[in-house]
Formats: sequence, C-alpha cells, structure tokens
Amino acid sequence: MRLHDVMTTEVKTIEAQASLAEAAMTMKLANVGFLPVIGPTSKPIGVITDRDITIRSLADGLSPNAQVRLAMSPAVHIVREDDDLQAALDLMKDKKVGRVLIADKYGSLVGVLSLNDATILCNGDTRTAQVCRALRSRVSPSRWPEVLVM
Repeated sequence: MRLHDVMTTEVKTIEAQASLAEAAMTMKLANVGFLPVIGPTSKPIGVITDRDITIRSLADGLSPNAQVRLAMSPAVHIVREDDDLQAALDLMKDKKVGRVLIADKYGSLVGVLSLNDATILCNGDTRTAQVCRALRSRVSPSRWPEVLVM
C-alpha cells in the first residue's frame, strides 16, 4: 500500500515566523494538535504541537507573540509519497513518533500519516501493534491512552 493512497492530504501548516498565538488559533480552528512548520522555500523545517506551545514556550516564558520557530521541534521525519506504508510505520517505530510528514519527489509537503491513520488502515495489523509498543516505551503507563489516540 503506497502512502499517496492513504495519507491525509488536507494538512494545515504554519510559517516559522508566525506567532505562537496564530499557531494555537490555527490548531483550534482545524481541531488538530500538530502543524508542520514551513520555511522560506515552502518546505517543512519543523513541527509544532499543542504541547510545544504550552510546555516548551509558555512554561519557558515565551510570549504568545513569539515566533513559532522558537518553540518548534526542528526534527522532521519525512517519507516520500511513493513509499509504502511499511516504510512510514518503520520510521514511526524507530523514531518513536506519532506522525510522519509525507513529501513529493521535490521535498514539498503533500500529506501526513498519523499513528491513528495507520491503526485504522491496518485494522489491528501487527505492524501497528509494534509502533504502539515502541511509543508506549517512551511514556509512562498513565499516558498510554493519549498515545493511542494521537
């Protein structure tokens, strides 16, 4: 199964120079907790989550007017749209992340695959179980329900 057949293509993004308040409002309106951060070349340069905004930025004293680039996670995990689902699941497992960005052959963002998407697609397949176990290994048991609904 190729990623271009199963990815979420309607992906909200935010520019690195946008404010944290803009990122939070974009997340609220789109009902998401994650935004790819786009740089000057319109390619992904990071990601920001609702947790980055509340924990990394506000707890560190950043203003809601501070730029997204100051609170984003610069690690971007990208697979290609013509890769198969297994490649994305392997990357999610290896990097212990709940989402991967999907790019075209030029590196431009064309979609996202989340652990939730993979769970639905695999319908309980053992590959998804492996990713879930890997994610569980990085968080305390009290947070397992959160991990499974990313």
